[in-house]
Amino acid sequence: MSEYRHGWKSIFLLLCIFTFAILCYSTIIPSYFLSDDFTLISRVSQEGMFSTWSEDTGGFFRPVTIFSYLADLKIWKLNPAGYHLTNIFFHALAGFALFLLTRNLFKMWGLTKKALPAFLTACLFVALPSHSESVSWISGRTDVISSAFGLFSLFSFSVLIQKRSISLSVLSILLFATGLLAKENIVILPLIWFALLAGNKLAKGNRPSPHSLWTLFTSFLCLLVYLLVRKMILGNFIGGLGTERHLGLFDIQSIGNLLRYMVRTFLPALPHSSINFFESHFILLVSGAAASILIVALIVRHRGSFAGKRIILFLMLAICFLICLLPVMTLKVSLFDTLSERFLYLPSAFASILLVIGVFTLIPNRTVSIIVLSVLIVLEFSALQWINTRWITAGRLSRRIAGEVSLVNPDSTVILNIPDNFQGAYVFRSGLTEASSIFLGTEMGNEYRIISTHNLHSISDTIQTLIDSGCITLVLPQFLEFCETPDQGSGLQLDGNTLIIRNPGFSSFMFFSQGSMHLIQNDINLLQIN
Repeated sequence: MSEYRHGWKSIFLLLCIFTFAILCYSTIIPSYFLSDDFTLISRVSQEGMFSTWSEDTGGFFRPVTIFSYLADLKIWKLNPAGYHLTNIFFHALAGFALFLLTRNLFKMWGLTKKALPAFLTACLFVALPSHSESVSWISGRTDVISSAFGLFSLFSFSVLIQKRSISLSVLSILLFATGLLAKENIVILPLIWFALLAGNKLAKGNRPSPHSLWTLFTSFLCLLVYLLVRKMILGNFIGGLGTERHLGLFDIQSIGNLLRYMVRTFLPALPHSSINFFESHFILLVSGAAASILIVALIVRHRGSFAGKRIILFLMLAICFLICLLPVMTLKVSLFDTLSERFLYLPSAFASILLVIGVFTLIPNRTVSIIVLSVLIVLEFSALQWINTRWITAGRLSRRIAGEVSLVNPDSTVILNIPDNFQGAYVFRSGLTEASSIFLGTEMGNEYRIISTHNLHSISDTIQTLIDSGCITLVLPQFLEFCETPDQGSGLQLDGNTLIIRNPGFSSFMFFSQGSMHLIQNDINLLQIN
């Protein structure tokens, strides 16, 4: 009877997590496609499951994610709301998987048998503003899907540590493989399994079940097979930005990156108006000091009981957090916009557990601890709503620009500039031609030629375009930057925030300023820009 009630309770909490996830991202659901969304959907619709299985796609081998786009295309056609719902669905699944994992870890380590702390952990994770890029951006779902399967695999393996079960062993491997085929970041999962085994051995002195050891060994075999398949299909073992960027762990810059990851896990992207104050890395030093003080306080406060099992659990989870960052340690996340914050998605699961343990340990009164965590969840939820306004604005820009650009002929009109992102929310770093095709409902004959892309801080940002003596000069506001440096050998000169186009060979061009595209037709007809 107790197992029956336990099952219904889990279903009820699952529904609560799903409801909360929809509440967190309800404003995003009507938002339009952005940037890579257009390219992905276009390729998937034309090439199917094998649309990104080639060497010219950046070394990405993600059939599970591609299948999710195929399913969306079949069900929702070109309605972006359905694609956003899919992102939210997998985000809620990841939250529920974290709930199951946290509840089991708390039981294993004798912290509590109650479901509420684990439920609060899941809600905290779901509401984190650092997840906006992964969930609000349709193309960011790779981290959400891979992490959802990865967390379910971790839960299955955590049960397997103390239980002999062939079915659980097979399930753990299957979930691991599925997550790996959604995104490459799950390659670190066997290391986390090993950390769980080592932590359990140190704290309790118990031998792990032979099935868990067999599963760990099998996972490394799966990794070997996966890497060989990647090599055969894509021609490389490591995709994305390449071996040097992903495995260069001894770069001194990685320390600064780690501190930024620690700050941005729970804090939203800070306003650009505060950039001068935080440029000195003051916030990074404060966060590092705060983390050190927290660890010392936990040890001092619980010299007896906590110095045993709990301190090992705390350190084990901190190690798991660091392990999740290994593939991206050399990649910088910004304190002031949402660019690349998707790298925080899986690590934030362990950071959420650590925060909940810290609150319940430092505040012995259970009621007060629950109140504090509830307030933190509300604060994170509020910050997420603020950050999501960036993605909503980016979606409006994307729809407007696609409509305006689709009115001109790509063979005769050049795009001088276009927003790469709005405060970190991607607009058109790619996909403009595909966006125009989707907007018109027909294939464009040729690709649009885009001279430059840049970031955008406000819809009212004014980009000056000057035509004089056979030159076109593009001047960005002082606080904006070009995202791609133009080819200096093609009659283009970049000087700070000024782009000079000498001897342009086109008679018609569009430029972006004050939230929309503007069409200019002139008589400049000199050398063609390559």
